[in-house]
Amino acid sequence: VGQEAIVTQTIDNLAGTGQASIAGQIWTARGEDNTPIEAGTRVTVLRIEGVKLIVTPACVTAGAKE
Repeated sequence: VGQEAIVTQTIDNLAGTGQASIAGQIWTARGEDNTPIEAGTRVTVLRIEGVKLIVTPACVTAGAKE
């Protein structure tokens, strides 16, 4: 939680798709909301639900801290 990952398959909650790579491992990933996140985007892990990462784009969390 709090680590950065790279989206390897576009995250689309409505379609039930999405994967992200963190520390060399591929995880199923979902966005915090229903906004799609494109492959190649850096994301921040907000929490883990079972075997799924719940993420938000890294630029969103960086802006919130400043």
